[in-house]
Amino acid sequence: PGSRTAQALPALKCAETPCHQSGAQVRGAGEWSAYAWQVRILDPVALLHKLGPLFEQRIAASPFATLTRDLIINLYRQKIKLAFTSGQLRSVETFSGDAPNDLQLPPDMLAPLVFGWRTVQEIRHLHPDAYAVNHAHLLIDTLFPPLEAFLYTVY
Repeated sequence: PGSRTAQALPALKCAETPCHQSGAQVRGAGEWSAYAWQVRILDPVALLHKLGPLFEQRIAASPFATLTRDLIINLYRQKIKLAFTSGQLRSVETFSGDAPNDLQLPPDMLAPLVFGWRTVQEIRHLHPDAYAVNHAHLLIDTLFPPLEAFLYTVY
């Protein structure tokens, strides 16, 4: 007699691969809904400079191996110039010139792009004013490819 209470399903935190998910769900686990990263880049110039060797590796393994050009990223309040010579990143600096933007993003969208969580195309769906000019799309996709990550946090 009395009302029967629903039994809670166990929750399981695991990497979000189909194998892990289906194995956990077969055993009765429910889907754990996650939220987006809450990451802020305090010094974009310093971060992009630190990532220089990674950018050079990605460029070397792409059609841009001999790239010599500047890439201008506009974050509205700040423009950043990445200067490449023969596929090597020569400098990353704040830029105040009149050169056209290759990439324009809201400042809070730099982290999802740099860390591989969102592509420029995905960011455009969220922010219509974000864009990459046509001739820079492939280069930006090369420098900032989509990546998978598993963040294990203990609270």
